[in-house]
Amino acid sequence: MNKTDISYIAGFIDADGSITIVKENPSSYNRRVNPSYTPCLGAYSTKEEVMIFIQKIFGGKYALRKGRKNKQDGYEWRTGGQQIKKIIIALYPYLKVKKIQAEIILKLINWKECNKKNQEASYNKEGIKFLESLYQRIGKLQLRGKKKPASVPK
Repeated sequence: MNKTDISYIAGFIDADGSITIVKENPSSYNRRVNPSYTPCLGAYSTKEEVMIFIQKIFGGKYALRKGRKNKQDGYEWRTGGQQIKKIIIALYPYLKVKKIQAEIILKLINWKECNKKNQEASYNKEGIKFLESLYQRIGKLQLRGKKKPASVPK
């Protein structure tokens, strides 16, 4: 893993990638009482070799995604879990467009690490309010085709 490879992937993620939080609300099938918030990193390309390259450097999985309507089929790479922190830290110095999203993801991961042993903090009102605020902030940065805010309040 060299700087050139990492900076290329960072540029690719800035242009055709996603740094986001997936929220899963409580339901009868998952037996959760509170929502869960999971960091997720992904990229999309019509060129399979790009996904193979990203997977070779950072792991994760990619799959063919059928194009909708008149859109071309493409490949989607995704990763989450334990390796996402290491990947975000590696990409961070080279990100230009999605740097704020990366910061939000790192806050989420650090909060989860600090509260891992304290399950009560993860499920109290303050904890849920904090996680929801991160989810809302990252969502505002990902408005497709709409004017994005100049900055997102912390």
